Amino acid sequence: MSKFFRVTLFLFVYSAAVTTYGQSCFDLNPSGVRFFGTASSTGTCSPVTQTIRYQFEFSTPTPATGTIQLLFSWGDGTPNTFFTVPNNVLGYDYAVPHDFPTNSDCEYLVQASLFVNGAVCTATNQQTLVSSFRTEAFNQGLVRLINPATGTNLFNVCEGTNLSAVFNDLTIFNCNESYIPTLKGSLITNPNSGRRWQQIVYNTQTTAGTRIPNVRVDGIQVTDATGAPMPGFGAPNFYQDPRGVFLMTPPVTATTPAKRNTLTITAPGGFGAGFPVAGNIFEVTIRYWNVCNPYDNPAIPGPPADPVNGATPPIQAVALVRIVGAPAAPTVNNPSVCESAAASSYNITASGSGQFTWYKDAALTQILQGPNTDNTFNPVTEGPTGDRINPAVTGSQTFNRYVTVRGGADNCTSPPATITIRIDDTNTPGTIAHPLGATPITICNADDPVSFTSTAAGTGGGPGGTISYQWQNATATGGPYTDITGATSDTFDPTTAQVNAGRFFRRRLRSGNCADVFSNVIEFRLNTPVTPGTISGTQTICASPGNPAIL
Repeated sequence: MSKFFRVTLFLFVYSAAVTTYGQSCFDLNPSGVRFFGTASSTGTCSPVTQTIRYQFEFSTPTPATGTIQLLFSWGDGTPNTFFTVPNNVLGYDYAVPHDFPTNSDCEYLVQASLFVNGAVCTATNQQTLVSSFRTEAFNQGLVRLINPATGTNLFNVCEGTNLSAVFNDLTIFNCNESYIPTLKGSLITNPNSGRRWQQIVYNTQTTAGTRIPNVRVDGIQVTDATGAPMPGFGAPNFYQDPRGVFLMTPPVTATTPAKRNTLTITAPGGFGAGFPVAGNIFEVTIRYWNVCNPYDNPAIPGPPADPVNGATPPIQAVALVRIVGAPAAPTVNNPSVCESAAASSYNITASGSGQFTWYKDAALTQILQGPNTDNTFNPVTEGPTGDRINPAVTGSQTFNRYVTVRGGADNCTSPPATITIRIDDTNTPGTIAHPLGATPITICNADDPVSFTSTAAGTGGGPGGTISYQWQNATATGGPYTDITGATSDTFDPTTAQVNAGRFFRRRLRSGNCADVFSNVIEFRLNTPVTPGTISGTQTICASPGNPAIL
């Protein structure tokens, strides 16, 4: 810390006509004029130079012999100043200039006393206070905008969340009434309660980073869909608070309620193009002037020539809105089941850790379960009764449910994961028949029967009711049945060979998640044709007694 000292001494001595021979403080009889204080000053803003005047009169002359000294203690850490003063006088009047440190400490206790032969004369002690103020960057001064929720100048917003932020002006004024000057060691007596000027500027650019898109300040759009400043709201002036520069009139104290907070800063949240992403920022700057760096210099008539930046540089600080990353959407299974499946078949499991919330709708307004740490959910058995899925369906039906997870250092919520639940109706096989009649049908083993017919079509429970047929045959009514190659229509024309290979025929129907179903079985019974045999050649027999048995 740079310190310097300059003394210009103006000495006025009140002469005495009477001679005394005292040589101690007891011989000093104070009376009459006493004065100790500022005779002239450069002001109260550092660096301060003050001329301190010490004036003291006595009822009898000071001792005629011995050493009498006047001491000035400046209270600012610089050496004390001693003057050897005349003897045998009725008073002293000294005016001494002093340069107080540029790196000031708000207030200094200056004292002066007379010493006789090295002993202090307490009755002659005088003291005064010298103020030396600075800008809000010093002596407990701290310009700041604060997020009331965190106590910091940072407002973190989770990606995907709507932004709504207000920063509070919690600036601490320098040399305020709670300040204790270091060398003085006690509370300041004359705090800096002079006027202050406050200004808030939005979308300043001192912090590097991509800006949050579509920011509005009290409804006024400040950034566009890319985060770039709207016309007129970029450098160098950015977006000045429309309330203007705010003048706080004295007395301005540490508890002054007139401090002005920011306007509400908003931006829509979401995921995808045009929405803020992790790392996007929006900056707000607060600026302060006081009597030591006035916004409006009283020495210059009229308003400041630069109404944005004022007559002198302000002390300023920034606050930052920052988009922080959300967890990834959890991965989920998508149940695809038959309506007859067990309830446990509908269980959904989400990956990740944190607080899970399960929703009925894509807008995430109808909560089914959570938030809690349970990462499983059954849409058939859990959630409000009226919102549960009834698995008894007609045809194939699809239901959607949604889940988010909240966690991480900033307790952000992920984008929703969509769960697709498909429930298929039970299949029906339909009925088959044959033109030759009801089962069993008897034919010769060499016959080639005509096609089976479909007297009732089957129904499929899969998406769109799509079905597939497969004809099968077996050697016994109970199977096992074998698929017949190429027999995939609702009707089927069996060959002689196929009939001989397996006399029992049925039609399988397959669709969706439900089990295969099978039509009625038609049986063919095969008869082997009668063989006529042969007889021997022409025979001659007697008419009587003829015996045809010998033919």
